[in-house]
Amino acid sequence: MRAAALVAACLILAAGCGSDGSSSDSGRAHSSVLKFDAGPGTSSVFVLGNRSKRVQADEIYRVFERPRKPPEHAIAEQASEATEAACGAGSVGGEEEGPSLGEPQAETVRIVLRGVGRHRPHDLVAMTTDHGAAALSLDPKGSTACGQPTVDGLLFVAELRKRDAIVYGLVGDEVRAVDLVIDGMTRRAKLGENGFALHISNPVGKTLERVLLHNADGSQTTFPAG
Repeated sequence: MRAAALVAACLILAAGCGSDGSSSDSGRAHSSVLKFDAGPGTSSVFVLGNRSKRVQADEIYRVFERPRKPPEHAIAEQASEATEAACGAGSVGGEEEGPSLGEPQAETVRIVLRGVGRHRPHDLVAMTTDHGAAALSLDPKGSTACGQPTVDGLLFVAELRKRDAIVYGLVGDEVRAVDLVIDGMTRRAKLGENGFALHISNPVGKTLERVLLHNADGSQTTFPAG
């Protein structure tokens, strides 16, 4: 998994400092979600939605209701250990990295999307924590993240690498498709069991302007709102 310095960057945003596109904030000016201008090897976590309406991960993501499959049993312990620091359950130098989102629960590990990325495809792995948060990792040897989902269900990570970027995360059960608007161009993400991902080539200087969720009832939810 990624180094501790990257995990620390995830923690700060996962605790609630990330972008917020809830309807209650619609009066604020929103320009974009993210500009890809950080250095390679950095990652950020975004919890988009009404931050006053946090929910338990196993209540909004149906994938945790199904039984575990053999491949998930095989990676469970390693995946939960890898995400401990991202959730604040680990420490560096004897001190907590940030506010704890709970201990990742190995028995809840699920592969929510396969074939993430192009050059070295990963599986997107998700699990719950004992505080009701969701922990994410790219397996094998990818980045890790942790966040407390809102009622809107959109939790995602933007990982910037040397020549590309991967935006990946979770959406609620009613979402049927996920679009990312990058520099005015709408791109459809790959969607699995509550998990989604989009590979972006040559990302530096590009801007992720909006995230569009297409819901089962035909409606759309847009982040940022307004």
